[in-house]
Amino acid sequence: MSQILDYDELARAYEETLLTTLRGHAAAAPFLDIWVPDEDPLRGLLSMVEAAQASGQDDLSVKILRSSLGDNAEASIKTEIGSVGHVVVDEDDAHLLVQVSLMQEWQDMSAIPASMRFGVINAGKNISHEGELESADGLYTTQAEGVTLSVLIDPDDHVVKVAKHTGAKDMAQRAVFDVFCDRIAGLPLQEAADHGCLKTINALTDKKAQRAVPGIVTHFNAGDIFDLPLMLIRDLNTTYRREIKIAGTENFFHPAPKDDWQALSDDAKVELLKPLIVKFSEMRGLDEGILEILSIDN
Repeated sequence: MSQILDYDELARAYEETLLTTLRGHAAAAPFLDIWVPDEDPLRGLLSMVEAAQASGQDDLSVKILRSSLGDNAEASIKTEIGSVGHVVVDEDDAHLLVQVSLMQEWQDMSAIPASMRFGVINAGKNISHEGELESADGLYTTQAEGVTLSVLIDPDDHVVKVAKHTGAKDMAQRAVFDVFCDRIAGLPLQEAADHGCLKTINALTDKKAQRAVPGIVTHFNAGDIFDLPLMLIRDLNTTYRREIKIAGTENFFHPAPKDDWQALSDDAKVELLKPLIVKFSEMRGLDEGILEILSIDN
């Protein structure tokens, strides 16, 4: 990460027409020559980040007075700047330290919601489900747009034992298919067809970033990049059901809670849930104590 720039000092220098001082940073931050502050510090901060990106810089660290930004400063920063790069906001006394990274890679991923770009980049660095499956009973393969999806299905319970992909056209599609193959392994094929893309979207999403869309995120509104894996897995499901003569598409799959959760007593479960209830109430503006856990049914 680059040196930490002081937004307020730079904006003040600019307003006082000390351009030589401003441009004196050029050796460390040449993009400042094309940056113009704004009367709204948040827009000015966004302008600074965009100037750095336009100049070919991949990361930027800026501190800015918390008082300059008002309430919900961290959320506002992530909403405004999340489209330019991966944003991390830390507290530093009276300042907020804004760290933006991966700005050049972000530019190449405009078709992917900003909240998923960091997950896609990381997944692209750890490809583990690419390749072909060896011929075996229960192997089903389909292809479209140059991409092949293969799954090995257990005929006894219709569970996807393993899934692989080949032919992705770029890093982003490769990463999405790899996470998709990872998430559908161990699921009944019908569940993979119904919810495999949603599980992939959830795995790729940065929960602290701006939401991909207002309201409920689905594979239909999360981005076109999820259309192909959805189409291929549903094609495989149709072929499989036809071959083994399953007429309906009812899905009764319900994943069991994790073993460590099931091992807890009811009282211990309630204690773990209480902070989440408090946080949810605060986020929704609900009065303290309006929500209460009465019992836990096993």
